[in-house]
Amino acid sequence: KELVAKTFPSLVYRDRQAVAELAASSHAEKILELGCSSGPFTQALSKTFPDADIWACDISQRQLEQAQRVGNEQGYNWNLFQAKAEETHQDTSRFDLVASYAMFHELPVDISKEVMSETFRVLKPGGMFVMGDVKSYAVMDDYGAWTADLWNNQRGYDPFWRDYATTDFGSVALDIGFENVEWRGINESQHPFVLTAYKPKA
Repeated sequence: KELVAKTFPSLVYRDRQAVAELAASSHAEKILELGCSSGPFTQALSKTFPDADIWACDISQRQLEQAQRVGNEQGYNWNLFQAKAEETHQDTSRFDLVASYAMFHELPVDISKEVMSETFRVLKPGGMFVMGDVKSYAVMDDYGAWTADLWNNQRGYDPFWRDYATTDFGSVALDIGFENVEWRGINESQHPFVLTAYKPKA
């Protein structure tokens, strides 16, 4: 318990920071985060883009309230709002960057595709999408995939884990219309798994 308390938070924030930094080359001025929860990835985005106008949504009002407290404590001026990731009600072509971390494995794949279509809609031409989440089964051996499936899909109360982990989100992004798509693991452990994709400029 003591070891987890000391190491787990730093691992959580380290992984989120690594994903946020993958988007640093986008030089984003207006950012939308999908499924912000209590704000751990929002903080990583703020550190990577200190001058950006950051918007973040979640379906849970309680999570947004906690994110607001976190933002206030850190001195961040986030624009938080309650919405489904697949129906943000934001203007078309509004954001330079749309980002998400550890949300897609919580969704049915058909809803994930709706979220990615909504992402494509709200991105400006040339804008970037970055999504970080758990490791794909495609890079695991059979035993690793079986173990992950047992502990997460069957015992971990994550009913959509297997569907997420067996879906090629790179192909999904290409089908929606994104370009320069990469779907890969980062770090030696290939965790987190990250999708980067761009909306065509024209």
